Amino acid sequence: MPKSPREIISTALQTCIKFHEEAEYESAEVVLRQTLRAFQQSYYTEKDEIAQEHHEKGMYALASREMEKALTHFSKAYELKPDLRSAFINLIYCYFELKKFKNMWELYEDRTIHFDQLIAYKKIFDPKKKWNGKDSLEGKKVAVFCEQGLGDQINFSRYIPLIKEKYNCHLIANCAAAVAPIFNSFDFVDEVIIKENVTTDCPIPCDYHMPQMSLSYLLQHWQPLEVEKYVFIEEKMALPGNKFKIGIIWKGNPRSENDPTRSISVNWFRQLFDKNTQVYSLHNSENSHIDEIIDLKDNINDFQDLAEAVNAMDLIVTVDTALLHLAGAMNKPVWAAIPYVPDWRWGLNREETVWYPSVRLFRQEYPGDWDSVFERIKSQLQHLR
Repeated sequence: MPKSPREIISTALQTCIKFHEEAEYESAEVVLRQTLRAFQQSYYTEKDEIAQEHHEKGMYALASREMEKALTHFSKAYELKPDLRSAFINLIYCYFELKKFKNMWELYEDRTIHFDQLIAYKKIFDPKKKWNGKDSLEGKKVAVFCEQGLGDQINFSRYIPLIKEKYNCHLIANCAAAVAPIFNSFDFVDEVIIKENVTTDCPIPCDYHMPQMSLSYLLQHWQPLEVEKYVFIEEKMALPGNKFKIGIIWKGNPRSENDPTRSISVNWFRQLFDKNTQVYSLHNSENSHIDEIIDLKDNINDFQDLAEAVNAMDLIVTVDTALLHLAGAMNKPVWAAIPYVPDWRWGLNREETVWYPSVRLFRQEYPGDWDSVFERIKSQLQHLR
């Protein structure tokens, strides 16, 4: 039988005492260190295994939509192994679905140890200047670090005006270059500084700073902030013809960890074709290679152009990408094709979303089921055209 931890340590101590009596101090130290290391590895491996068991049980419960049960297992997994990123993400999922928003935003502060962007944020920005949610920002220069993907930066820009409503401050949006035109259009943003231009050697001069997705927590605004429209770009791309115009995107950033379940083949969109409909690709980096689809790649250089293309459409049909967030923030009609277990903010059951009143969610009935999604989209289109 394997020895218990108590027996392992007892044997090691006896060996160390023997070496010590023989004045072989270095040998005693080596034995003690090796034993301690082995004991620690055994202990943490056992905890890891238990954490993984709870995580797997949580995944089964999540798949069967048993949210309270999933929450219990993910909580235990995360308690045992705080660096288990998947348990952290799934806990956020459970809290959101169960409408336990205060718990969700409090836990979401842990993302600073899980997401690379937030780790970089902590290195670039002076930790002494991080806003605690209590100090007055009146008359201060305040930098908001816009985090994660382009869609996230658009989605959570809705919270930034809450700062300006409380304080007369100079507000800096530190966003990605791609979405800079959107942030430049906001009247509540005083200055836009591109994230790619900010480094440890070239930080943003400010009195206070905070990550964008911490604003709910810092302002204690626990409920999701419902805003009908907050991107006001009214220019419209000139497109010929009187047909019903549908703008599409079928794939997102391939570096995203959830991309394998959200991105699809452009061929699924063939079901949108109709003699009274014209489909446009709003991708700015590739062509559809389908004759019936007009590619606008050469017309879209940035998000200003993309917003103008959205204004020219009668409907957006897209997978879960930044286009969904942009069109939703513009209050344009969007039909989103999302996987069986989508991003946490879309929840698990509803067709509508608290984030955008103009967005309609078309969900898979089981993992990988795009057939039913596009059958329903095709059926619903008949009522629009």
